[in-house]
Amino acid sequence: MIGFMGDRHTDTAAQLPVTGDDASVRTLDPAGEGPPRRFGRGEVLVAAAAFAALCVAVTARSTQLLEPDDYAYRASIIAMTQGHLLSLTNGQYQALLKQLSSGGGMGISQWVHMANGTWISEKNPGYPFLAAPFQALGMLRATPLFYGALGCLGLFFGAAAGSGAGVVPGR
Repeated sequence: MIGFMGDRHTDTAAQLPVTGDDASVRTLDPAGEGPPRRFGRGEVLVAAAAFAALCVAVTARSTQLLEPDDYAYRASIIAMTQGHLLSLTNGQYQALLKQLSSGGGMGISQWVHMANGTWISEKNPGYPFLAAPFQALGMLRATPLFYGALGCLGLFFGAAAGSGAGVVPGR
């Protein structure tokens, strides 16, 4: 029986020398490595329960805008859901300011009045582009949870593939 290891074919009966930190030599049987390990139902349930607990912790408290950045991003997200991608005319800015400051608070901060009469946020527009679909659905607080879960999945599968651990879901 022939096994594949890296870019070199070896007979499964062949023993490869492996050296450790203590300079002793032992052998490694490439056929003894086995198929990729499948993670169990318990691991999935623990991860899902931890994520559900995180979701409850995040959504249990009401949203608080504490810094000027929070107001700047909120204004950008609301403007994008109203169809204004990067800049606002003076009239659009005044209408948005009235809408956002009607409940008290700062309204809009960290926006710049340009020479051509338009207004633009000082903040990077990347996050509002990611958050606008959630705002349009009325689920803005789910934005960091969704992208956090997506990032964790990417890290998990990327690390498993990069380390050679061979963790394969559902196989």
